Amino acid sequence: MKRGSVDLPGELDMDWHAAFRFAPLPREVECKQIEIVFEGSIKSLVASLIAMILIVGGILLISSTGTPMPGWAWISLAIWASLITAFSIRGILIVRRYLKIKPDLDSTRAWGRRLAINDGLVLGILWGSLGFVVMGLRSEHHVTFAIAALALVTMAGAGSKGPWRPIAVLFVISTTSVFSIALLVQSSANPILAAGFLLYAFTSLAFARQHQHVVRRIIDLNIENEHLLKTARESMLALEEAKMAADQANLAKSRFLAAVSHDLRQPMHAISLYLAYLRSIVSDEVARAAVDKVEGAAGAMEELLSVVLDLSKVSLGAVQPAEKVFDFRRMCEELDLQLAPPAAEKGLELAFSAEHIMLRTDPVLLERIVRNLLLNAIRYTNEGLVRVHATTHNGVAMIHIADTGVGIKLEERERVFEEFYQVNNPERDRTKGMGLGLAIVKQLCQVLGITIRLKSQLGKGTVVRLSVPGVAAPASGLGPDESAQECLPDCLSGATVLVIEDDPLVLDSMELVLASFGCHVLSSTNGAQALERIAAGERVPDIIISDYRLPNGETGIDAVHLVRHRLHESFDIEPMTPAVLITGNTSPEELAHAMHYKLPVLYKPVGGAALRRTLSSLIDAYRRELIS
Repeated sequence: MKRGSVDLPGELDMDWHAAFRFAPLPREVECKQIEIVFEGSIKSLVASLIAMILIVGGILLISSTGTPMPGWAWISLAIWASLITAFSIRGILIVRRYLKIKPDLDSTRAWGRRLAINDGLVLGILWGSLGFVVMGLRSEHHVTFAIAALALVTMAGAGSKGPWRPIAVLFVISTTSVFSIALLVQSSANPILAAGFLLYAFTSLAFARQHQHVVRRIIDLNIENEHLLKTARESMLALEEAKMAADQANLAKSRFLAAVSHDLRQPMHAISLYLAYLRSIVSDEVARAAVDKVEGAAGAMEELLSVVLDLSKVSLGAVQPAEKVFDFRRMCEELDLQLAPPAAEKGLELAFSAEHIMLRTDPVLLERIVRNLLLNAIRYTNEGLVRVHATTHNGVAMIHIADTGVGIKLEERERVFEEFYQVNNPERDRTKGMGLGLAIVKQLCQVLGITIRLKSQLGKGTVVRLSVPGVAAPASGLGPDESAQECLPDCLSGATVLVIEDDPLVLDSMELVLASFGCHVLSSTNGAQALERIAAGERVPDIIISDYRLPNGETGIDAVHLVRHRLHESFDIEPMTPAVLITGNTSPEELAHAMHYKLPVLYKPVGGAALRRTLSSLIDAYRRELIS
């Protein structure tokens, strides 16, 4: 039989030389074998006690039907039974102690030696000494019974102790050798029996070795499985650590983008306001043309910063969808008005085919997704058309944006949604975009739970399908479009605006622009200075504009609360004076903070038109509330 193989019962081959050969075992394997022997020892020791009782009972039964036992035989049998009982109990105590403390690998061998001496050597000698007890009786019935009983005990011991061969060999050799000596010294006719019993011992040892091989194979498989599981756990841990590192790197990148864009938006904000003021005072055609060019360059920079802002907001989780029921067809009509001119400039047909689909999702984010896809389609289509088609199926809106453009290669279809990746733009031509539009589309789709699919054929065009959940029940009558902006009256002429801004450049440009709107401006760099301006009795502000980040850890929200509280105490102004925050930061904490206090937020850079529109809207709503 080959080492390490496992044979079925009945196919056992006896390797007599190997029965006594102890090949060195790996420490982990040997300790596992010892552990298995310990786990089964209590049962085997209890079985040993039961066997002892049965043997004593058998001897007494034979004596009662034949020749009575002499007094010395009774004493010998009692001493033998007592010793078997004592060392069996001692073995049980050793096993219980071992199982309680669960020793390490180094200590397990020492515990194994203790068990081998008690259960293998001492109990083996005691079981073999049964021969001296029965041989003195000169009864064939007693001898035959003892041989049969010891044969069963020897084989049972070899089996129960077989997982660790040293203890099995000790038990079998000590039992059979002592019993064989008893056979030899009692009668000249017993050498044949002694030889036969020793031969039986070899058979028991071969059985024990075979048992050990089976157990060894099981242990090897268990160890291999443990190693595989350990490797798998280490691999999973490494993957988790790599994922955490990637997430941390991505978060660090997003925070870096947010911080850099914040620092860049400060001067860009001032530039936008200065340009708005410059346009209001310049009348010369040549100067106006120069202003137009500067505004074009500033607009391109503002667009880049806005895209970076959007990307960092989504990456940082600062975008929270605001669900609303709206008509998608009206959104298409607005997009048609906005994007028809750039499509016409390239000679493209921009077509919309959409039913009156009532959607329940965030209209602002969905509009940004569709707009980015349309702009991308117009950018990469040189002739033909760009078409939007929308239908519903099982409560899901299917929005298709198709073009007859250049198409996308198969290997690039996944990469087009990566940040800063562009098809056919190795020279980074700014007129072809910045490679961030589709990255924002992908992340906004994840925010809204929209499934996006892309099909493309090189040279023939591309189709992007959006599966938008949340189709609402159609309304009986379509009311006015809530998203359409009302024509606001010019509420700024003569209005007093309190500006809280610590950046001198931004504050100066804000004063100039607000003055061009016809506003009276109260300037301050923090909340305390704002209170001083109000206390000086110059004017009572109609609206408050505050930067979010102010000196000494103060926030725009703190400053607004401070000013509103003073206005309420001093002038009994109710309702609260309208306020707007202007910030260049995109952290979720700041956005959530502003949303909690229901303060509108404008993100730098803010152009003159956007600033005018926002202030007019807030002051108009405030005055309406005062009248009502």
